[in-house]
Amino acid sequence: MDKTSHKEPEKLSLSSPSLSEERKGQMNGNNQEILQKKDMKIYIDIAKQYVKGYLNCKEVQDLQAQIQSSSSERTQEQTMKLYLELGGLSFRKNQYNAALEAYHKFYEIKKKLGETDDSSSKLVLNRIVETEIILAKYEEARQTLDHHYQPSDLCLKENNNNEVIGTYENIISLLFCEGKSQEALDKVNEYLEYVKKENDIDKMKILEMKFFRVKLYTILSQTEKISETFEPLLEEFRNLTDCLNKASEKAEILNIIGFIYFVLGKYDKSLLYFEDSLKEALRSEDKQFLNVIHLLIRIGNIYSLNGDYPLACDFCLEACNMCEEVFGNTHPLAAVCFACIGTIYGRQCKFQEAEDYLQKSLAIRQSIFQTHHPLIADSYKRIGELYFYMTKYQQAHENYKTALDIYLECYQNNVFHYDIAYAYSDLGKVNFLRRQYVDAQIDFEKCLSVLKNLFGNDHPNVADTYGNISIIFGATRQLDRQLEYLLKVLDIQKRVLEKNHIKMGSTYQNLAHCYSEQGNYDKAIKKANKAIVIRKKAYGEVHPQVSDIYSRLGIIYKRKEDYREAMKYMMRSLKINLKFYPIENTRNFGMLSNLAFLYKKMKNFEEAKRYYRITKLIKQRAVENTNEHIYEVTKRATSLNEQDMTRLDINQNIF
Repeated sequence: MDKTSHKEPEKLSLSSPSLSEERKGQMNGNNQEILQKKDMKIYIDIAKQYVKGYLNCKEVQDLQAQIQSSSSERTQEQTMKLYLELGGLSFRKNQYNAALEAYHKFYEIKKKLGETDDSSSKLVLNRIVETEIILAKYEEARQTLDHHYQPSDLCLKENNNNEVIGTYENIISLLFCEGKSQEALDKVNEYLEYVKKENDIDKMKILEMKFFRVKLYTILSQTEKISETFEPLLEEFRNLTDCLNKASEKAEILNIIGFIYFVLGKYDKSLLYFEDSLKEALRSEDKQFLNVIHLLIRIGNIYSLNGDYPLACDFCLEACNMCEEVFGNTHPLAAVCFACIGTIYGRQCKFQEAEDYLQKSLAIRQSIFQTHHPLIADSYKRIGELYFYMTKYQQAHENYKTALDIYLECYQNNVFHYDIAYAYSDLGKVNFLRRQYVDAQIDFEKCLSVLKNLFGNDHPNVADTYGNISIIFGATRQLDRQLEYLLKVLDIQKRVLEKNHIKMGSTYQNLAHCYSEQGNYDKAIKKANKAIVIRKKAYGEVHPQVSDIYSRLGIIYKRKEDYREAMKYMMRSLKINLKFYPIENTRNFGMLSNLAFLYKKMKNFEEAKRYYRITKLIKQRAVENTNEHIYEVTKRATSLNEQDMTRLDINQNIF
């Protein structure tokens, strides 16, 4: 199902338990050893030679010239063979439009000869559909399937199994890319019923389709189905692994098991399987470099999700270097590597480096695909997210809007697509921070409409959108309506998610904030403590998500005028943040300002002066370095009244 690999399973995770600190330490050592292997250079050289052979040392232009040259001696069979070769070579070199044109030329000759029912014609039709899906020409792919295949064709005994399997895979891929998850699931079940009757189907293909079914269950939040099928599927994979001798086959199985856990949000177990898969792939003799690159990216993404950005960068940079060495820097996989590195740099507030990598990724995708393609939209979305972090909300809005326009063009016959829903959600978030609350609510309502149409009322993403709308009510001081929507969120989550799911932690945090705004501090503290329990279980003691709720609890105690408790939780939050972010990061600036205020209230003027001085220096450096991001945030985040601090000796050296 490689054709659907541009989808992002992270959005669909059901839970996100983190690595224990002990396990993370073990993994750091093992994975760094893998990265530092001296034979990696040899491995890359082997891969480069293999790629050279795989591409057959021919250029697309050479074959095109050969076809165009007039040769009275060349038969139609020879011409078709050249078109088939041109299509395959163009496809392997990622020149998909050229591949599509060559396959169409082949089929046109077949039509003239009246031979469209033979196996080679059906093979080429499947390749046409596959290529149209990759190019996001979904309407053309649908027309090709509708014109050449009837539902009964999939059941004809005279059809070759490979042709039937290929057609099924294309239909399922198309439905998935069109956002029709339930229809895709129905077709997967039909496929699995078909293969039960056949004995010569590759077991790996069947298991991969069963895994894809779990992924669809996850998207549709069919938790009972996941519980029912997940463990038996894992057992099938494990049994198959035990029967394999080749390292490449073991690597593939371990990779799939790791990806199942990743889709389900079980990142700890996912990382274990990805690590083992990487080890098998590296010692394989079957040229597993594509899998190695994907595994390096996946391991890097897990570390990024767990807040270990330096190690995440190590893995993604290694993947990027290997990809450039083997394929060059214009390959689609290079675009994936650049996008991942850019996203990680953005989370580290290394904004210039992040933007450079994200722009590289966009440029590659624009050179390969047509203007309106989901992967190009994905690049604009990532760039918009970067500007969002930089508080450059106008630029963020422009990029998010471009992504939405591309999605609407891609899925013009299906406005109820989750990519469109999430694009509206992105616009809603940025409009909220621009304080354009009416526009933000309209965007979130559009998102909600799409998601309800796709998934019904009881779905985690529907609950998330209710949560976003509740924040608007909070900002406009409609606290009763905010509480109403938050309780609606919690009600849905309790019905469709496992107990103490990580998303409930966010809901309890939002409830704590709402009760605090209403002046109901005791209820707010209870909800905040529930959020702390959930997040510690998910992420461990030291994680930015745990720091956030400590900060929120500190603010509640501050409003309650229990300054000692407020200080305790603010300090815990700051200590965690400093492990992940530089002191001038916006998360830390607000904390420093609050600590200065608390020390002042507790009559500890020396400490108040010290923390206030830090905030002043951070703002000064932001101005000197023309860091608009930090300056704008620090200007808004300062919680101290500067006139109240004039009697303090702010010239004391605080370092």
